[in-house]
Amino acid sequence: MKSSIKKNYIYSVLYQILIIIVPLITAPYLTRVMGAKKLGIYSYTNSVAYYFYLFAMLGISNYGNRSIASVRDDKKKMNTVFSELIVMQISFGIIVASIYILYLIYLYTTTSIYFIPSVIWSPYVISGLFDINWFFWGIEKFSITVFRNVVIKILTTIGIFLFVRSQNDINIYIALISGSFVLSAVVLWTKLHRYVSFKLPRISLVYSHFKSNFILFIPVIAVSIYTVMDKIMLGQMSGMQNLGFYDNVQKIMTIPTGLVTALGIVMLPRIANLVANGKRDEVNTYIDMSMQFSSFFSVAIAFGLAAIAPTFTIIYFGGEFQGTSFMMELFSITIIFIAWANVIRTQYLIPCGKDKIYILSVCVGAIVNLIVNLILIPRLKDIGAVVGTIFAEFVVAFIQTWAVRKELPVYMFFKNSIIFIIPGFAMSIFTRGIGRYLGITLTSLIVQVIFGIIVYCVGIGVYLFNSNSLLANRVKITLNKYLKRN
Repeated sequence: MKSSIKKNYIYSVLYQILIIIVPLITAPYLTRVMGAKKLGIYSYTNSVAYYFYLFAMLGISNYGNRSIASVRDDKKKMNTVFSELIVMQISFGIIVASIYILYLIYLYTTTSIYFIPSVIWSPYVISGLFDINWFFWGIEKFSITVFRNVVIKILTTIGIFLFVRSQNDINIYIALISGSFVLSAVVLWTKLHRYVSFKLPRISLVYSHFKSNFILFIPVIAVSIYTVMDKIMLGQMSGMQNLGFYDNVQKIMTIPTGLVTALGIVMLPRIANLVANGKRDEVNTYIDMSMQFSSFFSVAIAFGLAAIAPTFTIIYFGGEFQGTSFMMELFSITIIFIAWANVIRTQYLIPCGKDKIYILSVCVGAIVNLIVNLILIPRLKDIGAVVGTIFAEFVVAFIQTWAVRKELPVYMFFKNSIIFIIPGFAMSIFTRGIGRYLGITLTSLIVQVIFGIIVYCVGIGVYLFNSNSLLANRVKITLNKYLKRN
């Protein structure tokens, strides 16, 4: 039943690369074909449907994965647990889907412009009843889910370029995305019989999973408040055009954020093993290096994106999105907070079983986000939503850091990481100057990126040469080995 960890990691990395590439390919096309207002309608209706989908799943992605993994070596127990979980998922999903139908009826009676798009999102909501990715993750059959998602994403991308040709094709665009989720779920069910058998479970056993499942759902719904709910609030308070601006900039931000947080996925099992064996000194060493490594990349990406924003937004999104450059500059701040919190969460809180701190931090972050959004969106529109996200990410990082200050050398982590701000700031000034001199052209953007990387790397090189930090020493050792070999 066990698969190669290395193969599973490769599959996951390939899929993460695909997730990054697809929006990069489709976003410039869609912003020009659909326009900000139509994309705002897409984002708003998708955000509402996402919440129904989220409640239909009710945290089973994590709970189901863990539950199946714990019994996968006993086929009989696995059959029992799977049957209990899938009955719970479908039962609760039916209730959620029924509420969505009532929501559609409400939209119909108010002759809302969102009625038809929301109806087309129905298959997406319903797919939450039958999404069984968690089972295949539990038995470590990542190749099945990744290969399926790769094929479906490629087909969906081709469909977008073939069939979405004007603003009037918004419903076709929604249908392609919504249908892809249903297709995804159906394909997995055709593979299911090879690994597990269904047996009708007792209702009491089905219910016994609800509490544990719901606990893992709390941080999921809390995080969604400042990643999805802000879109709903922005659409209601400020209109679809501003939401279209905000949503597309946010999509760009998820790309570097994914690259920065990928380190936590790799390091979590290593740290968990060290904690289990009582090797706390090694844990601190790894966290210190990870913090410096994450800071190196997050500062580079944050300052780099802020510097090229005036050129990038027009070249990439088109002239209609010219005013989004300031939004991207502000959004880039969150990358640093996210990177810091990701190291503490994935390399200390979760491996050490400190789930309460994690849940508390994201819940407080969600509350802060709601309050800031309510105050600022009516006044500042999309900028207000960005500020709300900045406050939320900062609060999450601060609470998690404060909670572990007596257990981890937080001050040392901060001192070793803050130094990256200096070359990042120098890179930002230099790169912004190039953009102003060369103007808004594709050539200017390319030159900005290349010279920005050079300036930042030179600055980091000077720091590493004169530093005795763990990261600096590791780089020096690696370079010495390479030079001796050649």
